[in-house]
Amino acid sequence: MVYFPDNYFEKEIRNGFEVSSMMKRAWAGQIEVLSVIREICERHNILWFADYGTLLGAVRHKGFIPWDDDMDIGMTRDNLNNFIKYAKDELPDEYKLLCMDLEPQYDSLIVRVVNSTSVSMDKERLYKFHGCPYVLGIDIFPMDYLSRDEEERKLHIQIIGIILGAVDAMSSPEADPLEVEQFLQNVEALTGTKVDRNKPVRIALLSLVEKLFCIYKSGEADEVAGLWRIVYQEDFHFPKEWFSDLVEVPFETITIPIPREYDKILRLKIGDNYMTPVQCSSSHDYPFYKKQENSLRETIEYEYNTQLSDSEFNQLINDKIAESGITQW
Repeated sequence: MVYFPDNYFEKEIRNGFEVSSMMKRAWAGQIEVLSVIREICERHNILWFADYGTLLGAVRHKGFIPWDDDMDIGMTRDNLNNFIKYAKDELPDEYKLLCMDLEPQYDSLIVRVVNSTSVSMDKERLYKFHGCPYVLGIDIFPMDYLSRDEEERKLHIQIIGIILGAVDAMSSPEADPLEVEQFLQNVEALTGTKVDRNKPVRIALLSLVEKLFCIYKSGEADEVAGLWRIVYQEDFHFPKEWFSDLVEVPFETITIPIPREYDKILRLKIGDNYMTPVQCSSSHDYPFYKKQENSLRETIEYEYNTQLSDSEFNQLINDKIAESGITQW
């Protein structure tokens, strides 16, 4: 297990933002998941690096951004494919690897590794993940290769943009079936590929987009990009060597790899003032485990046949954490 001093799990004010004890436990639990990912990567010479909020947190805070609640890492597509190849067999039994190749109903272009699929107050689970009973995961963002030919690159990105821009409308229950079929036929004519009609429309289109992401290989490219981002931000591309030249930096109680050219990357992604903390809202509800917490509370209240106050619920959780042998605050 990753080491955390006992006082790490105390409630704390960071940059004027209160980080709760449970959020600290969720952070620590995610770092445990990351340590499993890292072991697989090191065993098979797979390169990975901190990305998005985790990259910014590593550089600016030497850990999590105080108002961030999840971890993001990146891999170039060839490294990600290797990771999927090995991780599907080497992850611990209770873990799950979520990607469209392995999960027929998974509908995201982001690969995700989770420590479980359900909330649990089991003592062993609480001990292993530092007192956090919730499902914890790491998002893995692929970096794909871009054509060296500028016109070819523009067409590639334009086609991806057309499909991505229509995914929600075409997969809506209110969508006209005739319009959907016509769109699918147009996409097939545009890309020269078949759209799988046996899959839900959203998953079929995203699967096609993922295939389009992978058209170019490392030897055909000088640059990489998160292709779902470059559709909306044209300059969101980088020399591919930036993501193989990595340095280790402190992150909470561990170190993690980041691109040596992190300054250039962050200036492009965020702006020249990226070192100035600005509290902003997350792309999802904060904390990420809020719905899980509500579900756990409802389950406990049903079992005890009573309604719990916030303090009673928190005390019950702390009692369970104490029983597991983990320090609790």
